[in-house]
Amino acid sequence: MKGPKAGEEAFLSRPPLAATLFCLLALAMAVTVFAFGNFSSLAVLPNSEIRILNNTNSALYKIVVNGQAYGDLQPGKASGYHNIQPAYRFANISLIAGARKIQLTPDDYVGEAPLGHGKFSYVIKAVGEDHIDVILAID
Repeated sequence: MKGPKAGEEAFLSRPPLAATLFCLLALAMAVTVFAFGNFSSLAVLPNSEIRILNNTNSALYKIVVNGQAYGDLQPGKASGYHNIQPAYRFANISLIAGARKIQLTPDDYVGEAPLGHGKFSYVIKAVGEDHIDVILAID
C-alpha cells in the first residue's frame, strides 16, 4: 500500500486557514451570546419595596431616597412603600430636619448585593447637627 504524496500529507496534517478562521469566529460568537445572555438576565433585578420610618423626635420634611420623593413625616410615622430597583442596605437620602438640610450619600455600592424582592424600611433613628443615623429593617 502506498503512502500519501508529500503535498497531501502536508494538507492533511494542517487544517485549511478558512476552516480555522470559521471555527474561531463560531467560538467568538458563542462566547458573545453566552456573555450577553447572562448579563441581560442579571440586569433584571426584582423591585424592592422601600418605606421610611421616622423614629426621631423631630418632623422630617422633603424626604428624598434615591431620587424618589417620600414627602414629609411626623415623629413615629411611616411613609408608603416605593418600588426601587435596585435597592441596597444604604441609600442616598436627603431631608430637612428643623431648619437643617441633611444629605446622606454613599460613596458607591461596590461589594454590596441588592436587597432583592421584599419589603424593607430605612429607619431614621437619630438626627444630629448635620447627620442622620439610618438602619435597614426587613418588614
